[in-house]
This record gives sequence, structure tokens and C-alpha cells, in this order.
Amino acid sequence: IELANKIEKEGLNVRDIEKYLSKKSSVKSKAIKNPELRIYEDALSETIGNKVNITNKKVEISYDSLADLNRIFEIMHIDIKD
Repeated sequence: IELANKIEKEGLNVRDIEKYLSKKSSVKSKAIKNPELRIYEDALSETIGNKVNITNKKVEISYDSLADLNRIFEIMHIDIKD
């Protein structure tokens, strides 16, 4: 209802509405992270040397190549058998 009122009041076109919704959703996605999770992210990232993101009971580790992924597994003492 809030959006409908805004569209009517300001005479927004489709592009304006898309921009408004994009800004609104990006604000929600930048919610304040639990400081304790930030400590875990930083510690893991420092240990493996890659970007780490922890959200919603999920740990995400970025890697650049298969060799980089293998290096991460070695650091974590995970042996992959071919």
C-alpha cells in the first residue's frame, strides 16, 4: 500500500519504481552483522587467506581456481581422493 501511494502521489514510471525497489532492497541486505560472526569471519579469512562470509547458518568461502580450492582443503586437513 505504501508503494502504491508513492506511485500515485509522485507519478512514478516503471524505471522510477525499479530504482526505488532496488534501493529499498539493498538497505535491507546491508543489515548489521552480529559482531561475533564478524570475528569468526575474520579469523577464518585470515587463516585460509580467502574471503569468508557467514550468514543464516551458512559459511561461504570464495576461491579463485581449483588450485586455490585444493589449497583451502589442505589448510583444513581435508584429503580429497580421486
